[in-house]
Amino acid sequence: MERKRKTTLLLDSLVWRQFQEEVMRHEGARAASAEVEKLLQGQDPEAFVRALEDVFPRPRGGFPSLEEVERTRPRIRGDAASLIREDRDEREDRILGLQRRRKKVPRRRRR
Repeated sequence: MERKRKTTLLLDSLVWRQFQEEVMRHEGARAASAEVEKLLQGQDPEAFVRALEDVFPRPRGGFPSLEEVERTRPRIRGDAASLIREDRDEREDRILGLQRRRKKVPRRRRR
């Protein structure tokens, strides 16, 4: 099985809806990811690189390696699941005015 990576794309909702409808008509209901992948594979990456250079110029020239990006990526405090749950609870409280009993979750120590 080939490696897959889940990702998020922020797209215009109308464009995405039209794309989904077109894919559904020709390929079936579950083919959107495969069709996006085919479109990305069919593109010349040089055009993307040039567009990125205009938006995010590098002072030394070139682009960072994957290792450099992973090394300098901001780190989050705690595990992502508890942070998402905490954010969701705060949003519900703010929007809906809910009051609920909070369970204290001990924080893990960093090594």
